[in-house]
Amino acid sequence: MFYRVLSVGWNEEKLEMTDEKRLSLIEKLVIITFGVAIAYFIVTVGLSLDGIDRPWPFPVR
Repeated sequence: MFYRVLSVGWNEEKLEMTDEKRLSLIEKLVIITFGVAIAYFIVTVGLSLDGIDRPWPFPVR
């Protein structure tokens, strides 16, 4: 009875991801990951060139 209530209106076909949706999701994840990596490297290089990445407890001479 409980299973029947949950299964009303659901198709197994609707729950499966199509290849196009799967590829679209993977492409979006790759683009976001690549963007985050590029932003990380830009921030790291920027801080390194600015000298902000030095250890804070020790003064710069």
